[in-house]
Amino acid sequence: MSNLNLLPWREQKRKDTVNQFKAQSIFAVILYLVALAGGFLFLQAKTDNQIARNNFLDKEIRKLESKISAIRDIEQKRAKLEKRLEVINELQIKRFLPTKLLNSWTVLAPSRIYFDNVSYFEEQVSVEGKTEQRGPHTFFMQNLEETKWIKSIKPVQLVEIENLPAGYNLEMFKLNYMVNLKKLGEMREQEFQQ
Repeated sequence: MSNLNLLPWREQKRKDTVNQFKAQSIFAVILYLVALAGGFLFLQAKTDNQIARNNFLDKEIRKLESKISAIRDIEQKRAKLEKRLEVINELQIKRFLPTKLLNSWTVLAPSRIYFDNVSYFEEQVSVEGKTEQRGPHTFFMQNLEETKWIKSIKPVQLVEIENLPAGYNLEMFKLNYMVNLKKLGEMREQEFQQ
């Protein structure tokens, strides 16, 4: 037994172990490379997916921005139309104002009062006239004050006219007042509703 030579067997075992180590190392490297490639492909897929989602969101944001700008344009057009409607409503109210003024004077002005000049500018009415005594003029002012669409009545001047024939007693008056267009418009709307 002493003649047994174990060197070739040990040598073979060492070669097998080295070959097994090499195989395992190659397998580990291949496994590592496959895992690395798989991780890279996974991350690349995630990145591509995120880029696609970002592109989709960018497209949707651009669509929404165009819709928002369209809405802003519509709001601007609406504001312009509302301004035009306000102007039209104001013009409609002002269109009937001279008629309303003259019709109201037939009720508000007492007898023995005469109008010489009437002017209207930007809601202010100026009236010049003559009256036989102070009573009709005062009564006219009181009637104006009671009217809902007339405000800020201010007598400007009251002058007695001299050099008249006997028995005539005339006074010249000037009167300014403001017209409340808003109240007049509300009254017109109520008239149309009835």
